[in-house]
Amino acid sequence: MIIQKMPMRLLTTLAQHAAVRPDAPAYIRATGSGTSVSTYGQLHNASLAFAAELSSCLDPGDVMLLSASNDERLVIAFLAGMRVGASVFLLSPDMSEPERTLAIRRAKPRVALASDEVAEHIQSAVEKCFRLNGVSLSPAALSHDVSDESDQAQVLLQTSGTTATPKIICRTSASLDAVASNTAQAVGMTSDDRVLGTVPLCHSYGMEHGLLAPLYAGASVHLLNGFVLPAVQQLVNDGDVSIFPGVPFMYEALAGLTSGECQLANLRRAYSASAPLPMNIFNTIEENHGLRVTQLYGATEIGSVAFNAPGQPGFDPSGVGKPMQDVDIRIVSPDQADPQRSVPPGEQGHVIVSAPSMLQGYLDEPLNNVLNGYFLTGDLGHLDVHGVLFVTGRLKLLIDIGGRKVNPLEVEHVLKEHQSVDQCAVVAFNMTQTVRRLKAFVTLKPDAPPATPDELRLFARDRVSSYKAPRVVEICQELPMSPAGKIMRHLLESE
Repeated sequence: MIIQKMPMRLLTTLAQHAAVRPDAPAYIRATGSGTSVSTYGQLHNASLAFAAELSSCLDPGDVMLLSASNDERLVIAFLAGMRVGASVFLLSPDMSEPERTLAIRRAKPRVALASDEVAEHIQSAVEKCFRLNGVSLSPAALSHDVSDESDQAQVLLQTSGTTATPKIICRTSASLDAVASNTAQAVGMTSDDRVLGTVPLCHSYGMEHGLLAPLYAGASVHLLNGFVLPAVQQLVNDGDVSIFPGVPFMYEALAGLTSGECQLANLRRAYSASAPLPMNIFNTIEENHGLRVTQLYGATEIGSVAFNAPGQPGFDPSGVGKPMQDVDIRIVSPDQADPQRSVPPGEQGHVIVSAPSMLQGYLDEPLNNVLNGYFLTGDLGHLDVHGVLFVTGRLKLLIDIGGRKVNPLEVEHVLKEHQSVDQCAVVAFNMTQTVRRLKAFVTLKPDAPPATPDELRLFARDRVSSYKAPRVVEICQELPMSPAGKIMRHLLESE
């Protein structure tokens, strides 16, 4: 039996856009000297040229590390890595050096492309390290054809799991094709749209909504390095963006602006993900700007799988949407995750998902959270009579901090490395309705040198990403424990 190789659909779609609309802008980014614009023709040609360069130092299946802030050259490298069949490992440039070192040790990348500040730390760990500034938008003509191995390509993404060490998930090129087309279709993204790219491209949400879906649809993307309110205001007011994928804290900031300060009505689509959007923020933006901010549901392991379109029957802004194409979402008993025994509509249970965009596996550990083709999300929720999903809580411990998930066990593991720490528990506390930070409750070893809260806070900040570092450390005589010896976190969360 001969198996026909299938090239990555995103790459063939990109080639079509480049052939039909070579001068259409793909990415727009403000720079210190003005604005950098990369067209579809440039993006396609540059990715081909960089793929040719990669093919001399990278074999299909090798790991290629990408770590840089939002930049069109990161997109070029991503597409080139897909074309040569690499396992492209997207890693946040904001990680601490110990976190980055551990991730590299596990993934064993052969080649890397990184911003200058990251490259300084990783170039000795890989055979070849490309600098972001070395990627050209106007490369020389290709000297030879590039063999397309994209059917072997995959992306590696780091995500918090239920153990102290973050998981590295593997999603195939077919998974990426599925989420690209599903997202573009669900959101209604077209070649006329201009997407606001504030979410990091090295994050699953940013990759899907700032890279995969826009390129599939032929849209243009305005790239920003994070949510910079004045820059967002200017782009929205000038009508330069029509679609805004965001997270709750971004919409909380926008809700505080008047219609004179920010013309949100210029947006055709605005949606939020990663954490529930408070209804008072939805109401304020709708009342003051006439814009309905909807919600999207997904996870790093499964991609974006549900979208709450504002015009669908039975629209409720507190829902996270209906399943996308070929996605099946079921609610099962939290005690028995059997896909064949869904609970009735309206009844709360464990959310499980089967999707063409879901992971193939984890890099270096077993896949224990997939049952009969369904990913066990760890979320609690229910489906209404229209098939809209409502998320009501979590079975897992993960904490959402500004749209990024933090596993408290990971932070606790770091704190316990301090010579004076005996036990600790990390929980969330609310600074505002949508801004959450971490608080660590710590007990000290009686026979160790004393430690202050500031000392422990700085100790953690030097070893984890800034958003994972506890904002507050409280030293206690003891932590509340259950009869089975487990820390009773719910009692600390109310402190």
